[in-house]
Amino acid sequence: MKKNLFIILAIIIISHPALADFAANPTAQQMAEAMGIPSAYIVSANLWSLGSNPADPAGYGIYNGSLGKFSPQEGDSFAIITSCDVSLIPGANTSSGVSKDQNITDGKGSENGGDDIVVFRIVIDPPDTAQSFSFDFVFLSEEYPEFVGSPYNDFFLAEKDGHAITYDTTGGAAKANSIYNMSKDQSGNIISINNNFFKENPDQNTGTQMDGWTPILTTCAPLIGTDSLVLTFSVGDMGDAILMSVAYIDNFKFSEEPASIVTFNKSTQVILGQTEAKLEVTTYPNPYLPLSGGNLTFKIPAGICPVLCSSQQAISRVEIYDISGRRVALLTNASGRTLVWNGRNANGDLLSSGTYFYILWTEDNRRATGKFTMVH
Repeated sequence: MKKNLFIILAIIIISHPALADFAANPTAQQMAEAMGIPSAYIVSANLWSLGSNPADPAGYGIYNGSLGKFSPQEGDSFAIITSCDVSLIPGANTSSGVSKDQNITDGKGSENGGDDIVVFRIVIDPPDTAQSFSFDFVFLSEEYPEFVGSPYNDFFLAEKDGHAITYDTTGGAAKANSIYNMSKDQSGNIISINNNFFKENPDQNTGTQMDGWTPILTTCAPLIGTDSLVLTFSVGDMGDAILMSVAYIDNFKFSEEPASIVTFNKSTQVILGQTEAKLEVTTYPNPYLPLSGGNLTFKIPAGICPVLCSSQQAISRVEIYDISGRRVALLTNASGRTLVWNGRNANGDLLSSGTYFYILWTEDNRRATGKFTMVH
């Protein structure tokens, strides 16, 4: 049983980040500001648990400085929520049992739901021009890898405009969920220790005692017809109240461009659920009628996630090929994510009617392909 595996840890202070870098007992307002939300946009912020007990203040923190190689820091600090105690986070990974029972349950009992669920809720009044937002996070856990696929499946939830945690304990591999959850793994599930992109921590290069961690992940989501944005972040034990899990949250940003709800690996730029970093490109009008006036436009839209799109940088060039595979035009007159073309080659001759293929390259050497039709 899991509880028999628990070992009381004597914290070894060797090359630990200084505990003074933690802000003790932060307010929810301070945490919201630490993750990058300008104070002028914060309507309210609260910390609470799901049980009848008040939130354990040990479950919340702010870290000032960099906590290891993989912390999602942007600026001077980031927010922390944990099912344990933030003071136990720093250190070398020398034990399999960093733990604290906060004595908080959801009222169902540990065998049917979550324990030590800490909740961080922020109400935001976005700027009028904002159409989307994004934030970075990392989820770390002492549960990994021993309890992958088990009832002990600690989790991180990032909910938008609602809060409703449910539990599925069928089949032995328990998981939490919410219809409002934004941050999902490669299978569309909640972020938890069952995610197969989790990494072990043998080299202790996270600056923590956690046995495993996710990459730095970014979630984007739209702002649609609302005067306020309600964000709810939760971390909870699943199936018991021991062995620590923690989330770092930072780099919150508004964007004036639209977005879909996606989560992607910040270092690889791959959206979870995809096998590669896809570059989305639109061509319009298609078919293209050059004699009717106007240009053919190639564009990298920002509709998936402005943060992801900006990391793909600008269009560098577009190569045009005919159906025989012969390159008939090379276009380099891009302006940011847009390039327009008048249907002519380098000699100024209008290309004949037919189907053409293109290869679009970005400044950071990403590649997209597609086709269009010219008619005249």
